[in-house]
Amino acid sequence: MKFLDKFSLLELPRALIESISKIKTTEQFYLLLFIGFLSFCVIVLFLLRKKGIRKNISLVRIMVYLVFYLALIFGFSKLINFNLKEIAAFSYNTRKLEPYEGNDGSKAEFKMFILSQEYNWQQGEDDKVEFNNRLKNIRPHLQAILANDKSIKGIVCVGTASRVGIRGESQELAKARALQLKLWIQRTSKSQDLDFIFELSVGQYNKPNAVNNPRDTKDNPMQRRIVIIGVTNYEEGISFTTALKNSLEKKYDPPLPFKIGDYSKFELVNSTLFRKH
Repeated sequence: MKFLDKFSLLELPRALIESISKIKTTEQFYLLLFIGFLSFCVIVLFLLRKKGIRKNISLVRIMVYLVFYLALIFGFSKLINFNLKEIAAFSYNTRKLEPYEGNDGSKAEFKMFILSQEYNWQQGEDDKVEFNNRLKNIRPHLQAILANDKSIKGIVCVGTASRVGIRGESQELAKARALQLKLWIQRTSKSQDLDFIFELSVGQYNKPNAVNNPRDTKDNPMQRRIVIIGVTNYEEGISFTTALKNSLEKKYDPPLPFKIGDYSKFELVNSTLFRKH
């Protein structure tokens, strides 16, 4: 068939998988599935209406094409370690923070990236992340964030800890989680493009006026979110502690999904410089 010579059906799964690798939201995932199915239907209708096509194309053959096509999609997904359920769940909220401008005229700009609520630190652990109560490697997701946003010049890795536990121990746990995030990002291929990586420990979840809300008074995975902040613009010599805290403390509408005021401290530590200025 001349049509198949010009555009092989084998190219469709490959193109779909490449698109899957760039998905950032659940809505994009379902939209991609819909477009893929619609495209297949259009191709089938085109083949049926094509002049000169053999008359013995049957419904059974069409079903074979469909099964083969879907098998390729799922096969390629497994080969590149994609799980469609996880892809649907893997989304991250991106919020551009209010820019900072100091009294001396120094400026800095930030973006917050927070993984979806299915991803949280495992309770009591500083090197394990759970996805729906299963251990999961998030390094590919961190790599995707860096790859999808070319404006990021530096990263701030945020370490959090839930309300459960002794304050001092929880604050050390949050600090260790920030360090672990930095180590994971350092192992991605995109880390070489960064000027620096900072660690920000915000300590233990301690939302004020939360006495009557079980979600805030007890351990909750939402208190152990995975958060990184991208630095998209900055001037040399700026106080990142002052600039970042100022931007995070401003009022937002809608509110930020992660609020530093709900945690016990704000400590920016152990910066790693990659590029000499």
